[in-house]
Amino acid sequence: MLRTLWRLGTATALAIGLAVALVPAASADPTPAPSGTVTDCANQYICIVVTEPGSDPSPGGGGTGTGTGGGGVQMCEWNGKQWPCSDKDLGWFDTDDGCYYRQSEPLPLPGAPEWEGHDPSAGGSVYDINCPQTGGGFTSRGPKFLPQPPKGTPPTHTVYEAAKSVADEMGVEQPVLHAAPADAAVVGAPVWLWFDRTTGTGGDTGTETKTVSRWGYSITAVATITGVHWNLGKKSESVDCTGAGTPFGHGATHSDCTYTYRQSSALEPNTSYYLTATITWRVTAHLAGSTADLITPFPKSASSLNPLPLRVGEVQVLNN
Repeated sequence: MLRTLWRLGTATALAIGLAVALVPAASADPTPAPSGTVTDCANQYICIVVTEPGSDPSPGGGGTGTGTGGGGVQMCEWNGKQWPCSDKDLGWFDTDDGCYYRQSEPLPLPGAPEWEGHDPSAGGSVYDINCPQTGGGFTSRGPKFLPQPPKGTPPTHTVYEAAKSVADEMGVEQPVLHAAPADAAVVGAPVWLWFDRTTGTGGDTGTETKTVSRWGYSITAVATITGVHWNLGKKSESVDCTGAGTPFGHGATHSDCTYTYRQSSALEPNTSYYLTATITWRVTAHLAGSTADLITPFPKSASSLNPLPLRVGEVQVLNN
């Protein structure tokens, strides 16, 4: 979302600005011109809100009530309308004046006009102040020096930061590998490949979840298997599977993860191939009770700790 906010101190400056805005640009660029509105944001200011074409002036988040709801986002009420109490771009909401406050990043250098003559080392800071309008868009009343944050200390962490923290900690276990027939694998016959379906490796669903209360938010992290890469113990010999595979035996007649060797392991160390596997997961996080991702999903992997030895023989056919 690209939004440009101007503050003009006098009506004269406003008139000049509007006059300039009416001059057509000497350009063949077909992009629509920005649109704007003039609103009162404070008695001593006249504010112009300019929104670039295609941008959305509404703050992120959602929900209902003055606590949490609709996905758990905490809402604040001002002037008969609800707004997210915290927004990762705008900062935190002050219900005294209906504006979002965020410490300027980077802070102005000491002696800059924004400090209004105050010594940064003596306390206080400079804040960007953006006020949502009931008709849409925002007006700016910053950057401005404040001796202390409005409504006390701002939230230490945003919901995005909480979600990312929990997702980063999402643990997945190293798989325990199996291959069959383990003692009778032969060249030209499919070998079944699988790993134990346990907590930490996706169980029967291929999904791990963990719900944690972090910095005042109830966050559920979700890890879903997206693929399993098996290295079959011989250079360039590998196979990719979509899940844990099917355990051999117990009435199973089909596996979705197999490999057919074309050469015996007789000349390999200990006359065995040594198999390894790496599980790749898609990890994301959302507020408990919601399914909307709070972060961009990212991959995480876990590899088998111990290689699995597998002897592969050849069937010799004798003709009499």
